[in-house]
Amino acid sequence: MDVHHFDVSSYQKLGYRYAYAWYYLSANRMQKVISNDQFVSVTAHRGDWRNAPENSIQAIELAIDMGVDMVEVDVGLTKDSVLVLLHDTTVNRTTNCEGSIGSFNYESLNDCPLIDGLGAETEQLIPTLEQALRAAKDQVLINLDKAEDHIALAYPVLKSTNMTNTAIFSSYYSYEKLREMAGPYLDSIVYMPKIKEDTENPIQYLSDFVARTNTVIVQIRIPSLDYPYQKIIQYARESGLLIWINSLQPYHCAGHNDEKAIYQPEFNWGWIVDQGADFIQTDRPELLLNYLRGKGLHN
Repeated sequence: MDVHHFDVSSYQKLGYRYAYAWYYLSANRMQKVISNDQFVSVTAHRGDWRNAPENSIQAIELAIDMGVDMVEVDVGLTKDSVLVLLHDTTVNRTTNCEGSIGSFNYESLNDCPLIDGLGAETEQLIPTLEQALRAAKDQVLINLDKAEDHIALAYPVLKSTNMTNTAIFSSYYSYEKLREMAGPYLDSIVYMPKIKEDTENPIQYLSDFVARTNTVIVQIRIPSLDYPYQKIIQYARESGLLIWINSLQPYHCAGHNDEKAIYQPEFNWGWIVDQGADFIQTDRPELLLNYLRGKGLHN
């Protein structure tokens, strides 16, 4: 039994649902849970963007080579309705072109090579969602951020690549808003509701998804130690949900973020682990993996 995440009897009763949640997310990673019941998963934010252009196939592949469990990518839509990976609404920051992504047909993006973090042009191009899914397939889970408005378009791509159970959508939308956007597709996808400090009545917000969807995971933002995050985590755990916490910026994790963790990993990443995180999303995936492996929390 998992003494890290199920340390009281009421939680232990949910062990089978917890294991099912892992299986639902990715059957081929279930062995990791069996072999190490304190396993903490690492999500690479925008892939390995420190060594490749963010949201590129190269960034996905390098993150996979590190041994991460999930890559997070951002989804945008071209003028001709092709889903691509792009964080911003424009291509200005990440390519040598300018303009909104919605003003480009997909083929015209071939003239817009991605640039790296120092502004140098690379040979990488903006990938399609399908290309990203195929790069991740059978190797890593994938979180599709900023895709909540495009679920109806994205689902057939997931279906054709056999990635419906290993790709996760997420948003801050209420259940009603998400149902309006996703329609019947909501019943066929893995969806992660996200909670932050201005989420109204977060327990009720989350309970709507628990009762009315196949939700198995929740992302919780912890802006400060004064925020009542413990109650939310307790409810999520009692509902059999996996817990996702970001270590990206101080406002995600009560100040216990990546840049501080470089120098004090135990005080910062260790604190996030102690809150019961099953997934940690990071901008320092290699360092986080090394820390977790040193603690016996990753293989």
